Amino acid sequence: MARLPAVGGVPQDVTVTADGSEVIVANENGWVDVLDGLTLDSRQRLTIVNARPFGLALSPDDTQIWVTSSTSGQVYVIDRATRAIVRTIDVGGTPRRIAFTTDGRTVLVSNEGGWVDVIR
Repeated sequence: MARLPAVGGVPQDVTVTADGSEVIVANENGWVDVLDGLTLDSRQRLTIVNARPFGLALSPDDTQIWVTSSTSGQVYVIDRATRAIVRTIDVGGTPRRIAFTTDGRTVLVSNEGGWVDVIR
């Protein structure tokens, strides 16, 4: 068994781009790590102010990284090319896991508050 390099903090969700070029790790200490898919070297650390990233998902076309924050009650949408936050969605509660429907038009976010948010 191989291990990813130490990213520090409190790593949570992890995903890989469709082409395998990047590994993306949500970290509850306030950032998202983008690692090289081949070497696993760090490409970039994306700090999200006042957030504790927990769940993450890539849009079906791999152009956006969707991240839940367990403390802010928000979902952040990050443009994968520019690494900029392009949208913040307030869902309240404690959002955790996130997933896209197979057609890519709907995002589902589980919430410790006892509900599932549906974002279209």
